Amino acid sequence: MCDPEDPLGALTSTVHEFGHASYTLGLPDEHYGTPLGESRDMTVHESQSRFWENHVARTEPFWELFLPAVEDRFPGLSTTPRAAFEAANRIRPDNLAGWRPTNSPTTSTSRSATR
Repeated sequence: MCDPEDPLGALTSTVHEFGHASYTLGLPDEHYGTPLGESRDMTVHESQSRFWENHVARTEPFWELFLPAVEDRFPGLSTTPRAAFEAANRIRPDNLAGWRPTNSPTTSTSRSATR
């Protein structure tokens, strides 16, 4: 479900799904129905999706190319590629993927706060 309060989440989810489609469409047609025409496994599938989501859609060059299309769709929006890039890469407490500061009571001795 798309959260209207999180348009960047919707965008990165869409780019992520594009990564899945791109990987599948890159499989050789001439080997369809054989092991050579099938995806290796979900690990490879997911790595391709995460590549597009995190190493393409969260870059400043992506926003330099994509922002004009966003501004055409949302005429009241006025921002810069740098500001969009920073927004797409903002770190919040709810997106730290398990990282805990060293003074947290739930910190494990095997986890480093510098991760």
